[in-house]
Amino acid sequence: AKAELCSSLSAPVSLPFITADGTGPKHLDVSLSRSKYSQIIEPVISALLNELPVALSDANLTKAHIDQVLLVGGAARIAAVADAVATTLGRPALRPSRPEEAAAVGAAIHARRLQESEYGGERTFNA
Repeated sequence: AKAELCSSLSAPVSLPFITADGTGPKHLDVSLSRSKYSQIIEPVISALLNELPVALSDANLTKAHIDQVLLVGGAARIAAVADAVATTLGRPALRPSRPEEAAAVGAAIHARRLQESEYGGERTFNA
């Protein structure tokens, strides 16, 4: 449902055979709205945002030092996450078209920089 709620206002949730009683199996079939989903995950978002001042303090930064925020991973697609970040930091977050890949691309860029600093430029590895 999380993925579907990124692009629509509601999504079906179906959990067949969630339990059983003397009359037989029971199934869960409900529709979950984006607003209800946002309400359900609000405590998680709040807990995350409570850690922001700590992270900034640990980095000796303030909100004023943050030029842009890049949301990565599956949560980047959730409107409530983007809205909370924008409200907290006072600027909209960047949301790449494929946020699940952003962390991998960042790791590859970092690995390349480490390689350059370690070996002084390009280096070919033979297997």
